[in-house]
Amino acid sequence: MIIEITLYGIVCLGAAGIAVVAAFLAWRRRDVPGGASLAALMSMLAIWSFGSAFENNAADVDAKLFWAKVCYIGIVTSPVLFFTFALEYCRLDRWLTRRTIALLFVVPLLSFGLVATNEWHGLIWSSIAPSTTGRNLLVTGRGPLFWVVVLGYSYSLMLLAAAILVYTALRLPAQYRRQTWLILASVAIPWVVNIVYVASTGPSTSLDLTPIALVASGVLIALNIFHFRLLDLAPIARATLVEHMADGMILLDMQDCIVDLNPAAGRYFGAEDRSVIGKHVSAVLADWPTIFEQLAEDDKVHIEMRVADGTLRFMQVNSAPLIDKRGRRSGRVIVTHDDTLHHQAENALRRQNDYLNALQQTEMELVAQFDLPSLLENIVRRAGLLVGTESGYLDLVDPETRLL
Repeated sequence: MIIEITLYGIVCLGAAGIAVVAAFLAWRRRDVPGGASLAALMSMLAIWSFGSAFENNAADVDAKLFWAKVCYIGIVTSPVLFFTFALEYCRLDRWLTRRTIALLFVVPLLSFGLVATNEWHGLIWSSIAPSTTGRNLLVTGRGPLFWVVVLGYSYSLMLLAAAILVYTALRLPAQYRRQTWLILASVAIPWVVNIVYVASTGPSTSLDLTPIALVASGVLIALNIFHFRLLDLAPIARATLVEHMADGMILLDMQDCIVDLNPAAGRYFGAEDRSVIGKHVSAVLADWPTIFEQLAEDDKVHIEMRVADGTLRFMQVNSAPLIDKRGRRSGRVIVTHDDTLHHQAENALRRQNDYLNALQQTEMELVAQFDLPSLLENIVRRAGLLVGTESGYLDLVDPETRLL
């Protein structure tokens, strides 16, 4: 095989190297949801870039065709792996059974089989010839199944995975959305480049810049893993915890405007439609002004309030600052904990102790007190205190007349 070194080939080899590094970083976190899929995805992108480099550097048509087929190992499997990564990262991997994964790979395996045997049927490439422009390129005409099997299936999975990631990003607290947007950016760059390449009419005679665009993708993925800790459990797991926790949580920026709130806070304050996001917290707590007033003086307050559903609750409200990685304050979080049951239990225990103390005092007076009217007066007074009344009276029955 004769090789001609080209700038395009060198860049593709660089893209393959970056993808290998990203795959290695992801593989080290393979136990984290999405880690193994991301490692496999970056490995397939490395194969794609590696094959593109050798396809462009090869001088004869047979060698170019061989490496073009090698590229398709990555081309047909990458969309499936990106889709599985999106499901795992967004904690929707309950759908990824062995049967589902096997079915997802049916079309890629069929596609690669058609690519490998294209000389027999021409369904993927209708024609293959060297370029007549003097450039070291392979000219291919796209066959009928290229559009249906390869392009249609791949783009459908990519679009669905992107929709899942966007939906997840919108549900995440603001400080965790950057990871998901970077994932989308790392996929969008080569995807847009590939769409432009595929949309060109007639036989493909131009360079496919998708492998070069994968350089940017690899850099963004590596940045996401290193700097933004992409494969940490925190973002999605913490978001899931916040979504399902019983305590209400409201995130505020430095201007005390609401950045995010969980469903529990929405139920407490009548903001389940999330329309309050972006508004000042005082507007949201307009029906509960004492909360905001007391939080201005103390980070922890106890308050009796009637929540949005009309029930009376005893709430513990805490306020804590949000500190960024540089140690600067970026806002604060307000957590509301329903302390009603604990408050009721304390009151019940207090009443029980009052009853016991009253009985003990009465018992002592029965032993020491011989003045019946005074004794009865004390009993009535204690009974009034126990039941919450200021006064009471007691009538005695005359044993002879049986009258009061």
